[in-house]
Amino acid sequence: MHHLIFPLRFLLLVVLSVPSLALGASPIQERADRFLKLANAGYQALFRVNSETQWLAVTNVTPEHDAAAEATGKAYAAFNGNPAIISEARDLLVHQNELNELTVRQLKQLLLNAAEGPMTNPDLVAKRVAAETKQASIMNSFEFKLDGHKITANEIDDKLEKSADLGERKAVWEASKESGPALKPNLVTLRDLRNGVAKEMKYPDYFSLEVAAYGMTTDEMLKMLEDWMATLRPLYLQLHTWAKYKLAEKYHQPVPKKIPAHWINNRQDGRAILYRARLFAVARKLLEEIRFVSTSAGFEAQKEHACLLLAYRSRERHSFATKHRAECTLVFHRASRAWSWILFQGVHAARSSLLPAHRRGAGIP
Repeated sequence: MHHLIFPLRFLLLVVLSVPSLALGASPIQERADRFLKLANAGYQALFRVNSETQWLAVTNVTPEHDAAAEATGKAYAAFNGNPAIISEARDLLVHQNELNELTVRQLKQLLLNAAEGPMTNPDLVAKRVAAETKQASIMNSFEFKLDGHKITANEIDDKLEKSADLGERKAVWEASKESGPALKPNLVTLRDLRNGVAKEMKYPDYFSLEVAAYGMTTDEMLKMLEDWMATLRPLYLQLHTWAKYKLAEKYHQPVPKKIPAHWINNRQDGRAILYRARLFAVARKLLEEIRFVSTSAGFEAQKEHACLLLAYRSRERHSFATKHRAECTLVFHRASRAWSWILFQGVHAARSSLLPAHRRGAGIP
């Protein structure tokens, strides 16, 4: 019996000491690695050239730069949408169970890149690249005019930032929208071309292609956005109310039900007062005025909502909160890790204290 145990132990030791037998890459993984090494090198080189050329076309609009942007755009699409790349990526994904996760993600991204300019239909791709270049050229070279005189985009932004004259603000804001009619005709053409390239790669439309980059269907994306809107609505309503009272005070006007677009400093989007950086700025300002944030009151709200933070001013409430009989000035709902952390950073003010109601559940680091 002892004579049999020793050979078995020796054989087991030999098997475990040879990595190629236990951990060696499969032939399909090796094939994918070789393919991705070549594809990534070509993509990175063309991406840099294309990006630099596009930047020149955006910052210095000339026919020469537009032509260069169109040429590099076509070269970029010719590589990404090459039928050989599409075919090989699809063939490898048939065996995705034999590939590691990173390889699968890269192969899927190659197909998403290809769908932006599939050379299975080179004429369609060429038309799309030309239309994209034309649209960018029209937008970046457009000459705005105010009272018959040329005004730059920077000057428009400056006036909307500093002017307290509502008549002037409205005229400036309307001037900022003059590019719309110039952009519309080619935008309609571009819409059809974008949908066309998406359909070439079996997507129903361009929106579906864009959403696929997030690993989602259009229904999943829309549901997620609707959920976000529902989650952020209490915050939005509180900040919107505070903002319109402040703006009405600034312009010596009655408090409006809706904030007029020309009251806001952003010429791109009237909703941007509560978006990204402006959301953070407004929230900071609000909390600086409140001076104190606590979770000691109002946990009754958890019966209806999963609260992340409940902010209010002790003793003396904010003026609009008193008028609206709202003890709570700011309510944050539980969101995904990324969103709750962004909101947490955005509202932190120098003279405020923040106490998370459900730190682990809310996903705050």
